[in-house]
Order: sequence, then C-alpha cells, then structure tokens
Amino acid sequence: MNGTFLMVLGAVWHRVDLPRVAARLCVALLVYGAFANWLTTLAAATFGAGRMTPIAAGGMTAEPWQEALVAFGLFSLSVAMVVGSCLLVWGLFRRG
Repeated sequence: MNGTFLMVLGAVWHRVDLPRVAARLCVALLVYGAFANWLTTLAAATFGAGRMTPIAAGGMTAEPWQEALVAFGLFSLSVAMVVGSCLLVWGLFRRG
C-alpha cells in the first residue's frame, strides 16, 4: 500500500502548491514514512515483537530493546505520515 501511496503522490505532485522548504519536507516525511513502515513491520516480524501489535504478533514478545526499536519506528513513521499528509493536503487546497 505504501508503494501505491507514493505513486499517487507522484501523480498529483504537479498540483501541489507549497513553498520550496515545505515541499521538500513533505516529500521527505512521506517517503520516510512509507519506507519506515516497511522496515519497521519487517523488523517486528523478524524479532517477534508484539507489544505494539499484539493481534498481529499472536501473543509473541521480543527482547525489550527490540520492542523499543519497533515502538520508536512505529511512532516516528506515524508522526511523519500525519505531518506529511497534512502538508500535502494544504498544498493541494492552497492552489485555489
């Protein structure tokens, strides 16, 4: 789904009207969020980390440092995707 999201981002990017710094930040956050999502879920599956995703993990838990790494990854990608998406929507509707 993240690949599809990035393709849609590329398809609508010509309609985004943001200042140069905000546009770069938007792209950086959304690309980071998409790839961090893939890497973090891969790490969670590899480690068997289930504190943040107990249903997906089926009751498995990992070492505390592994759980902390996965939690940091999920939190940081969530913030990046929300802020990046807000910038994207702002840029799309700013174009009046």
